[in-house]
Amino acid sequence: MIMSNDLTLGTWPDEPPSPLQLIEQIRQIAKQDDGSIGFSNHAIERLLSRGYSDRDVLRGFRIGDIKGPILPGDKSSEWKCEVVFPGTEERGSRNIGVVTIVQRGSRLFVKTVMWKDKR
Repeated sequence: MIMSNDLTLGTWPDEPPSPLQLIEQIRQIAKQDDGSIGFSNHAIERLLSRGYSDRDVLRGFRIGDIKGPILPGDKSSEWKCEVVFPGTEERGSRNIGVVTIVQRGSRLFVKTVMWKDKR
């Protein structure tokens, strides 16, 4: 499936999907246990330095929301967004932002993970 032909995920690059449409797609992909989620080395380093793991990112995909703009990725089949979710009590309850690239509507690539101060 090419995202530019998938009306539910917008038309690349000028008409991004709505945040609701994209987070639903992210949640569907995150439910799969088939290697559909990749992590950059940078994201892995950030997770480890903050005491989090890939399981925390999966939890974030289940409960988080897209904050900020949805941007076209580098390729015509990609959308980039930030999924933000609350951290855990034992780590100070800071919000976590996961910069996520949805590839071809069927794969997720985690580019980086960062603290998001509550405002």
